[in-house]
Amino acid sequence: MLPLLFLAGVAFAALGLPFTAIVPTIDHMNIPFYLVIMPLGFASSTYFPLESDTLLAQAWLVINPLHHLAEGLRLLLLSGVWSFHLAAALLLFGLMILILLPVDLRLLRRRVLGER
Repeated sequence: MLPLLFLAGVAFAALGLPFTAIVPTIDHMNIPFYLVIMPLGFASSTYFPLESDTLLAQAWLVINPLHHLAEGLRLLLLSGVWSFHLAAALLLFGLMILILLPVDLRLLRRRVLGER
């Protein structure tokens, strides 16, 4: 469980770093938090289990890595059962890291070092 949580931390750090490179001042940092992070958290089964019959909500739950992490850990901790949610969370966190890390590095080099 701890390696999965570490991977989740790295993935969400990779999600936050582009905002660090793009946002002009610290005063604007609440904009990406309220537009990206809050909806991701509230629509992820973290605070209460979510189930929906609409196709759009089901698609959101499939691609939301936090949903898979919350559901997988809930099942693991309450019943001791490993589910596909944990494998899906691993896959989605790995994809987030592979996709976002090069973007983060490029944006931060441009912001910090002034490279083009």
